Amino acid sequence: MAPYKIELHLHTTYVSQCGWMGADALLSAYRDAGYSGICVTDHYNRTTFKYLERDITQPGGHAEAFLLGVRRMRRVADKYGIRIYEGLELRVDGIDNDYLCFGVPHDMLEDPEAVFSAPFATFSEEARARGAFIIQAHPFRPGCAPADPALLDAVEVCNTCIRHNSHNDLALAFAQEHGLIQTSGSDCHRPEDPAKGGIEADALPEDEQGLITLLRSRNYRLILPEHYPA
Repeated sequence: MAPYKIELHLHTTYVSQCGWMGADALLSAYRDAGYSGICVTDHYNRTTFKYLERDITQPGGHAEAFLLGVRRMRRVADKYGIRIYEGLELRVDGIDNDYLCFGVPHDMLEDPEAVFSAPFATFSEEARARGAFIIQAHPFRPGCAPADPALLDAVEVCNTCIRHNSHNDLALAFAQEHGLIQTSGSDCHRPEDPAKGGIEADALPEDEQGLITLLRSRNYRLILPEHYPA
């Protein structure tokens, strides 16, 4: 069996205001590129809930609304032969850092106002204590800054989005310096973005917890562009 390709960083038009693509367009592109798994990491930030027209001053019901992208992708994924994993890309108030998060308990997503107004450390410590896995996405992209390594499991050392200079070389050096797990992602938003990053593994995880186990094992290969790490 050929290795399985898994995308770790992708946005849908259903939830992420900056996402241009729906389920069929995304799944078709990834099937044609030979991928077997996609992590849907729609933005979990203030802009998202304005886009969804959700009043986050009142907690409750927000997790299910946020997961619309995952639900829509899963509804049609079988016909493309692709497994969908649930994730999110978190941004809290005060800094433009983004964090890819897998395995976050849904009750932690029910009060976005509390999440966004608290320090990232508050979210990280609770989520990781409850089994979640957190990757800092593109930590050296302009406007971002590397987080305290103690709050992270991994670093996205390769972000292939062509509209940003993510300084992958600096991200790789940061991950190596602190012994953090390394990941790659396409940061897919638009039709020119799919299937440029991710990981390649010898087994396909059954679910999010299986994906976390795979990432913690480091038993996979990064999907990298030809001129990485530039």
